Amino acid sequence: EEFLVKTVFLASDILSGDFYSIFKVDGRIVYFVIDGQGHGISPAFTVFSVASIFRDYVKVAKSLDELLKYLISYVRAVLLESEQLSFTFIELDFKKNILNYAIGGMYPTYLRLDKEIIKIKANNLPILNFTSEIEVDTLDISGFKAILSYTDGIVEHDISLKFHPKKLIENPSLIDELKNFDEKKEDDITVVYIEKRG
Repeated sequence: EEFLVKTVFLASDILSGDFYSIFKVDGRIVYFVIDGQGHGISPAFTVFSVASIFRDYVKVAKSLDELLKYLISYVRAVLLESEQLSFTFIELDFKKNILNYAIGGMYPTYLRLDKEIIKIKANNLPILNFTSEIEVDTLDISGFKAILSYTDGIVEHDISLKFHPKKLIENPSLIDELKNFDEKKEDDITVVYIEKRG
């Protein structure tokens, strides 16, 4: 199977609290989008360290649930009291035609199927230093066409008038325009778009 992947990462400052990564593992696509909130530069370092652990463990975990159980124990150890992580963790398994997801403190992910666009809403709270587990839910993705996840920087400011996520999933060529957006940004902007080809 072939996929078109488009990503946008526009930092509002030198260090960003946003981070994303995409992996192809055993016929599955696993990706995450994280937005660290807190004071100063420490959330950027926290997000970077969480992303590193995820990157190492995604190769050996048998499922998203297993991966997140490992990850949460690490996150609780490094997250400061004043910090929290908003997140989207997605696992696309095309052999089983299922999507496993955990979303906390983020706007909905958009899923385009043959005949409809679905908003996948948060099923968790953001991660705090006392969070003990992350819930993973499953959706049938028969007729999968595309998926779009993003951070709040694209919807909470004037930029959303032109580049609202619903517009992006309906017209992915707008993602290329967004990459060239060079106006002052009030927040980091991250977008991950994956489309199945053929």
